[in-house]
Amino acid sequence: MPIKTPVISVCIPTYNGAEFIAETIKSVLNQTYLDFEIVVSDDGSTDDTVKIIESFKDERITKIDRLQRVGSESNWNHAVAIARGDLIKLLCQDDIIYEGCLASEVAALTNGDNSDCSFCFHTRDLVTASGKYMWDPIRSDFPNRKYSLSDLLPQIVRSGGNPIGQPMAVTFRKQSFLKAGCFHGAFAIDLDMWVSLLEVGNGLALGKVLSAFRVNSNSWGRELSNQQFEMMYDFNLRMRAKHPNIVTRLDSEKGRLKCLFAHGPVALPRVGCSETSYFVGYFNACGFSCKIICITAISSHLPNFRATCCSMPTSLKPQASCKFRDATLVDSILAMTV
Repeated sequence: MPIKTPVISVCIPTYNGAEFIAETIKSVLNQTYLDFEIVVSDDGSTDDTVKIIESFKDERITKIDRLQRVGSESNWNHAVAIARGDLIKLLCQDDIIYEGCLASEVAALTNGDNSDCSFCFHTRDLVTASGKYMWDPIRSDFPNRKYSLSDLLPQIVRSGGNPIGQPMAVTFRKQSFLKAGCFHGAFAIDLDMWVSLLEVGNGLALGKVLSAFRVNSNSWGRELSNQQFEMMYDFNLRMRAKHPNIVTRLDSEKGRLKCLFAHGPVALPRVGCSETSYFVGYFNACGFSCKIICITAISSHLPNFRATCCSMPTSLKPQASCKFRDATLVDSILAMTV
């Protein structure tokens, strides 16, 4: 008797993920929706990752492939390649999905009215290594509806980050993935794919919180933190060049400015500044001719900033010594300078 093909494949690329992989797999096995498989592509782990996965005696874990250190890009692509489902969810080894996640995503993408959607996405929580909920400064709550490339790409670029979310927040059609091309790149590997999927179909926001992204010292995103600025900054420039009729100059400038603020000292070499002082060079680097604002970092990572207006109309000056979160400050400055 032929083996039944699952509706959705949960693909888990792993590398030395022993600390959290059991919790990640349990979150999938506890789903209310049952017609799924779990496939694992392990990138040469030297810890007990594979041993822990094999300890789950569940027939829904259909494949565990062991590779020899091919890197995250190839590992992600291999995980999708070995999946049998028409729908794909890529789930990183330390993240979790809530029990109704797959049910909501499958219902959305199998609805005939959404056949023009290449993927769906939802809001995710942010949790610590111990599972405690964290405040998320870049959380995006998209209303439940379809979004085209022209709807979403300007928002993505302006954000200076990834408002759609990490892989656990997205499920896509395998056929759309094949049309869009494989995962490529490093830190922006997921965001590049979301844009490629938007180029072949719409994105459907579910308007629900269905998963959690874990922030921990061993997470893949943390490992690449020193590269984030360059990658997001260059992503912004690529999108402006590739889609000039969708991404405006202001979209690009606003996103690069937010990226500069968010990544603190890591960004300084790119714009020619030193230590933790942010001067008019930041604005010039983003295309502004603004010479009235001096910004000094209060701390080096996701800092608050102090804005001092040197010469502008009193009605536009923020209160002296007023502190803003980075995104709020950038929005305030842009409102005053554009």
